[in-house]
Amino acid sequence: ARRIGDRYYRINSEGKVIGVGTYPNQSRYIRVELTDAVKTQGIPVTDAPFGFKSVNQAIPTTGNLFMPSASFVTKQEETTDVYEPGVFYGFSFDFETTDNVNYLTPVPSTAAGVGANVDFNLSNMVGHVSASDVLTGNSVDHTKMVSMGDETHVLQRRFMVPFQGGQDGKHPAQVALVGKNLGSTNSFGLDFTDSTSNGTVAYKKAINALSNADEFDINLLTMPGIVNDAASAVITHAINKVEQRGDCFLIFDVAK
Repeated sequence: ARRIGDRYYRINSEGKVIGVGTYPNQSRYIRVELTDAVKTQGIPVTDAPFGFKSVNQAIPTTGNLFMPSASFVTKQEETTDVYEPGVFYGFSFDFETTDNVNYLTPVPSTAAGVGANVDFNLSNMVGHVSASDVLTGNSVDHTKMVSMGDETHVLQRRFMVPFQGGQDGKHPAQVALVGKNLGSTNSFGLDFTDSTSNGTVAYKKAINALSNADEFDINLLTMPGIVNDAASAVITHAINKVEQRGDCFLIFDVAK
């Protein structure tokens, strides 16, 4: 979390943007979410990631139908018998000589077994035969099994991990209806059926933030495509917040 960041923001009912998390994010795209066991130090602080579980197949597991197993990098080399510290153990992202790209595609929500895949454990790796020619800083043998002890150089403990099952918040199979086809259940892919629907919640949060005149200096609010006969709760909420501000106008579509 310290290296990657765990910060995110939420908006309360008063439109206040509240930062949550301890460490600033180093990327605009990812952050770390810590489990309660880590936050409360239920897991020893000396523990460190040392592998990953078997990857799931990208096709439903039926009988003995298995994909070729994922390929791992088990040697830190690019040229035979030449140690290269820039090569990491773990999942291979070499898509020219392996089939691993198939494991980074969407996986089935059910029956996505591991097939012929196995867990990756860094402690099963062995230091390169020529590692001692490059690594310095201590006098130990760098060709032994990789471990967390001083006998293993930090450059030998790095490994790559594949991510599966994630999404950007929008269901990849969701069709976004527009124009004459939009309605309360689907307007640009969002649902405005009731107060708990994803579209209603998202727009209300955004409107709540804009209602804070101390944070946002605006004089006009418009929501293209959000029509009153399909998302009346959102339009009503926007009207109320604009009136409370008293310093801006709202333009909205009455009907499609």
